Amino acid sequence: MGRLMEGKTALNVGKIAQVRPWHRAMARAVVAGQRPTEIAESFGYTQEHISRIMGSPLFQAEVARIESQADAETVSIRQDLQLMSLRAVEVLDEALETTVSDWQDRAKRIDAAFGVLDRAGYGKKEQPQEHKHLHLHAEVKAMSDEELLKDVLDLTSVEVES
Repeated sequence: MGRLMEGKTALNVGKIAQVRPWHRAMARAVVAGQRPTEIAESFGYTQEHISRIMGSPLFQAEVARIESQADAETVSIRQDLQLMSLRAVEVLDEALETTVSDWQDRAKRIDAAFGVLDRAGYGKKEQPQEHKHLHLHAEVKAMSDEELLKDVLDLTSVEVES
């Protein structure tokens, strides 16, 4: 049986009074970009129930909290990479200055340093290649037999040489 709707009005029915662990999991799903229909399927609720939960001020506050943490973590990762890039430069400097006792270890350290620098935004920038070439087309109809023979022999001799 269930309890009667004591003190509940149409305005507060379905709004959550406390953020439970499953509400936090739903909030993480919202922050990750899942749609209410996907969340309803994942948690076994109806779409209407999910809509009421998502409309709750407590739930919206939880979503905002999780989003702000995600932003802070992103900034933290960027700062960490900047700090690691300083150490990566030191590793490269040490590799250039010291004598080598273990070539494999040195190669691993250099690869790791370049990987950090690449992720920190100091990687090699790809320059678009400009493809410039000149097409000099000779009309075969306008060529004499001797000119045509000479061009064919020139083309075949280049291919054989290379």
